Amino acid sequence: SIEVYLTEISEGSKLVRNRDYSYNSSDGSIYIPAGIVNAKVIIVANAYKSYTVTATLNGVTASPAIPSSVTEGDEISFTLSAENGFVLPDSISVSIGGTAYTGHGYSAATGSVNLPADAINGDVVISVDGIPVHPVTYQLGTLLVKGNTSPDSAVAGRDLIVSIAANDARK
Repeated sequence: SIEVYLTEISEGSKLVRNRDYSYNSSDGSIYIPAGIVNAKVIIVANAYKSYTVTATLNGVTASPAIPSSVTEGDEISFTLSAENGFVLPDSISVSIGGTAYTGHGYSAATGSVNLPADAINGDVVISVDGIPVHPVTYQLGTLLVKGNTSPDSAVAGRDLIVSIAANDARK
């Protein structure tokens, strides 16, 4: 990153790129027009690595959208939401620099995910598979479902318990 200031390093003395100065990243040159140079010039330059972010989302969406790259020193934060016909999974898969990373703080209850800046030290791969929800229908004849609830859906891979009883009127 390149920042240019006049007199001192403060927000009020910061020059605006492409208005007050230009920077050519291909050759590293900074051009400040003569009319701008009326005090001490301070150039602050830092080189940061940029990493690729690959996200595979099935049955879920992320907000804000997961970026396709991240700069060293930045965090990645987003919230997952299940698409229609899915629920959020109990866990997600994240790797950074080819190593599994579990410090993302994913919460299935809220869908929140946070990859802190100090963890970003390589390419990031995020994989999330929403869990399908299947409809439940009843063809009970003279039987009925006991209790106040008749589930109309079942989540794949999770238990479904329904109590069936004889209709008291048929005894």
